Amino acid sequence: MGFSWSRNLKLFYRQRPLMSIMVTAGVVDILMGGWGERPSLIIFGMGVIGVGIAVRGWHRQPSSPTPPIKSSQVYLPTTGSRPQLPPLSSKKTYPNT
Repeated sequence: MGFSWSRNLKLFYRQRPLMSIMVTAGVVDILMGGWGERPSLIIFGMGVIGVGIAVRGWHRQPSSPTPPIKSSQVYLPTTGSRPQLPPLSSKKTYPNT
């Protein structure tokens, strides 16, 4: 059980880093507000988590489909249209210094 929980948590953090940061910040705010008996910090933390969930939902909405761009079809030139390169020699000559 613990292994699958940590694995799912790592997967969540890798797939949705923005939402993960917002949820973590919200949870920390809620914990700090609850410990220090600060209701405004608790409300702020819940708001941060709500905004994180809203951002996730906003990113999940399908955008309007864009029509595919028709690209022109280009054919490669024939092999005889370019001059052939001269063969390279493997022996190198260095000037005497």
